Amino acid sequence: MTMLSRIIEKGLLRAGRVSKLRIILQDRPGQLEQVSRIIGGNGANVMAIHHDRTDVDLDIRDAILEITMETQDREHAQRIIEALREAGFNVNG
Repeated sequence: MTMLSRIIEKGLLRAGRVSKLRIILQDRPGQLEQVSRIIGGNGANVMAIHHDRTDVDLDIRDAILEITMETQDREHAQRIIEALREAGFNVNG
């Protein structure tokens, strides 16, 4: 990654145009799809995703989902976080 791309990425994060979320979810079929539908349904774009079920601190039935998403601004990202929480997801954003 070049210095210029790092500067741009940091600027997007500060402006709320890019948000990173950490979600604890049940490790069962359909959970990733539901998260994706909520994010997309609220007009955001998923840029990167990491799914991990091997973290030693997790319950055996859970997984960690780390998502980087492109949003309009901080308020837009907060609306998505609230929608995810309303759907029952444990979100740290």
